[in-house]
Amino acid sequence: MDVAQTVIATFNDNTVTHPLTISKAGAGTGQVASTPAGILCGGACSANFAEGGIVMLTATADGGSIFTGWSGDMTSTANPLGWDGCAIEHHGQFHFNGEFE
Repeated sequence: MDVAQTVIATFNDNTVTHPLTISKAGAGTGQVASTPAGILCGGACSANFAEGGIVMLTATADGGSIFTGWSGDMTSTANPLGWDGCAIEHHGQFHFNGEFE
């Protein structure tokens, strides 16, 4: 090449994501948060996470309530879920209920 050339490159983020949906079950109150960030709610909420990523859910009961476990796509009493309980390796749509009494 004897003359300067201009090159333009375009990069697209083609990361596949899937929704993780949280609902509250039971008569108690509390909130659920995710690591990585995306979920932080006391009722129903949803966030998209990268396919193959590990998501940890932590439930925190409000005063006068207790967290009793998870139901939905995985049943466990581990809190946070994804630590000692079942690891949530995100490969599709998931729905979990945080149960508070």
